[in-house]
Amino acid sequence: MKLIKPYTEILTPVDTVEVYKTIEKVARTCYKSEDKITDTSAERMVKSLIKSGHEAMIEFFDITVKFVTDRGVSHEIVRHRLGSYAQESTRYCNYTKDKFDGVITFIQPHWFKEDKTNSEYLFEYALNKAAKIYKEFIHNGFSPQDARALLPN
Repeated sequence: MKLIKPYTEILTPVDTVEVYKTIEKVARTCYKSEDKITDTSAERMVKSLIKSGHEAMIEFFDITVKFVTDRGVSHEIVRHRLGSYAQESTRYCNYTKDKFDGVITFIQPHWFKEDKTNSEYLFEYALNKAAKIYKEFIHNGFSPQDARALLPN
């Protein structure tokens, strides 16, 4: 069993100036104020959109982000109305296989402390038990899809 901290990684090369310009073009079209576009107006426009709560305009720029987080949080993320999502599939990933080195990786919850209290020790104990029983289920012929029921979100 391995316990890691959640993290994000931006996979799309991002040119901030171009992002701002794209969002400004869309917003100015919406407001019919294209004539106000200048070489320096884009960042100010985006800040104004955010301040006014008109975040819908920001949805007009695509970016790919890798989230390494627990499945509970991932289920919150995929509820957003705009986006395409791909997740590591506990349905198909067999964590007993060599590519995982026989180790199941879990994500630390936000409350997890490095200077462990009883709660952190209990949490790690539960994860170790879940990993062990998961492996036993796979060894006994269960599919990864069925054995995943033993894994926490």
